[in-house]
Amino acid sequence: MGAVMTGVHGQAKAAPLQVNKAFLDRVREELPKDPVLGDHYRYFAKGIVPTDKRQARQVLLEESAFEFRDGLLYRFEERGVEKREQLVVPRACQSTVLMMGHDHSLGGHAGQHRLADKTLLHFWWPRLRADAREWVASCRECQERAKRLPTRNPQTVPVPPRPWHTLGIDVSGPFPTSRRGNRFVLVVTDHFSKNVEAFAHPEMTATVVAQILVDEIFCRYGPFEVLLSDRGTNFRSELVSEVLRILKVNHKLTSGYHPQCNGLTERYNQTWEQGVGKQLKAENSLNWDLYLQPFNFSYRTTPHAETRLTPFQLTYGYEPTHLLRVEPVSPDARSPPVAYNDYYSVIRQNRLQLVDAAQQRMERSRQEREEKNPPPTQPRF
Repeated sequence: MGAVMTGVHGQAKAAPLQVNKAFLDRVREELPKDPVLGDHYRYFAKGIVPTDKRQARQVLLEESAFEFRDGLLYRFEERGVEKREQLVVPRACQSTVLMMGHDHSLGGHAGQHRLADKTLLHFWWPRLRADAREWVASCRECQERAKRLPTRNPQTVPVPPRPWHTLGIDVSGPFPTSRRGNRFVLVVTDHFSKNVEAFAHPEMTATVVAQILVDEIFCRYGPFEVLLSDRGTNFRSELVSEVLRILKVNHKLTSGYHPQCNGLTERYNQTWEQGVGKQLKAENSLNWDLYLQPFNFSYRTTPHAETRLTPFQLTYGYEPTHLLRVEPVSPDARSPPVAYNDYYSVIRQNRLQLVDAAQQRMERSRQEREEKNPPPTQPRF
């Protein structure tokens, strides 16, 4: 893919923010000419079997996974409870997809694995993961800001029983004062879904922390049972302690010997600081807080390495309408409205399946980490 990528990172501002008609028309035009996917097009569109025996065998083996519709080729993938419909993208259009998923503010300059995982939610082509790796490696901003993060056991707390049960909280900053006067970011992470909420503020006093926990977390997601934080004075204040007592929250303070107990929150801080920093490479650093929420959206809608599901999906039971989606079908072809009770039943069943799958994956991941890096003592909070 190297030739396709040459010089395209600098064109990010001109790239479309979503998959539009012009992009789909180009896919229709380029797919028959693609040296790799052209055989797939001719077989599924016209029933022509490739003359090359190896390629013919490959296409026939994959027959049930593809569907030709409206001049476009789609691939279907099932992973447990996950079902994906992926648009097959020819080589000439692949750089546009990677640019939308990485270079835009909603892409957040995702690393190679997150970029590939996010792209595979909606698109497919051979060697996509390898192309995502090359794309990130060719991004100047990513390479200039790349740094080695400490490797340590990231989470030694038990797997929570449900989303928004066990939360981590941390403060990043101070950063350069933005045009809106913000200098700090309060980050709250859900240890089950890996969902995140982040709030920029001029000061991060105990009053601000308490207000955000009540107004933005408790009132939005409901009661939570465990809060993990470091021993910062704004977390140990009488005000925050009283608020948590009233909310019946078990506040656990991580010690300096076991900061990994709140490692999920710390890793997110490192991720967004790098992602927003890359986005601001050619921008005014006084606007850093404007990129915070778009980056959070990218983070929430990208599969997490541990659960292999997106934080959004685990929180709400469905995937949002994403800017990387293929354009919706015409109104006449859409499904009829669903009764509220039926919709609730479907969402509830989907969410139960997703939560169960995530619990199993996180437990396996936790056991594997402890086998590789057994803690010398039990975590102290």
